[in-house]
Amino acid sequence: MGFIKGHKLMAVSIDPRSGRTVFSFDLGATLEVRRMKAADRECLWELREPTGYVLSIRGDGTYDNGPASGTDRRPGVRGHVIDVTHVQ
Repeated sequence: MGFIKGHKLMAVSIDPRSGRTVFSFDLGATLEVRRMKAADRECLWELREPTGYVLSIRGDGTYDNGPASGTDRRPGVRGHVIDVTHVQ
């Protein structure tokens, strides 16, 4: 992944059916992440948020967003369908 080191992330596009994600960077680089099998529920990628939460995008078009620590009592979201209709 050295080819994107130092590049600024400009856009992220997620296919809500498969979780396929395309990350676009300022100097023209793109990174595509996709599932290996059609019914794959495995995590495709994770984003660790400064709040302590982890956003996980899955290969079946769902996501989880919850605390990284099992001791954190804040509510989490599990298995919600990705909805990109309101994303600009």
